[in-house]
Amino acid sequence: MIFFNGVSARMLHRRSYRRKAEVGTGRPAERDKQVRKSASEHGTRVSTAKRIAVSLTLALTSTLGVVAVTASPAHALPKNCNGTPGTATYGVMCRGGTGFYRAWTECKHVNSGTKKHAYGNGVGIGGYSKANCGSNYRITKNRGVTKSNYLPPNW
Repeated sequence: MIFFNGVSARMLHRRSYRRKAEVGTGRPAERDKQVRKSASEHGTRVSTAKRIAVSLTLALTSTLGVVAVTASPAHALPKNCNGTPGTATYGVMCRGGTGFYRAWTECKHVNSGTKKHAYGNGVGIGGYSKANCGSNYRITKNRGVTKSNYLPPNW
């Protein structure tokens, strides 16, 4: 079967026959209008405006549904985190929840006593984040883990 813009040759022939009938006696065209009228009264034909409205509604509903599904786990944070202090390092591993985390610690210079902060890399659940103070620094009691439900770009 040959198609032209999604319409078969048989349908093109039927359309041209209807046009010829309307030009002629008028009886087939009147009968066709009556069939169309009765079909639209029974709700079997859907207007283009209704089709567009239904399409937009479905598209909007599916989009909001995806947003609602993806937004709910954003409130969860890493859980069950254990820290491991070293002399100049502090490491953290979280084994539960969702999201990202990184270790941090305050470091104190051995000779001058100046303080600075060191941060570990941002990792996901089950990863190991290690904050390293560097040479001639020792960790203080101020240390911990920063938790986030997303991975910030500066981590």
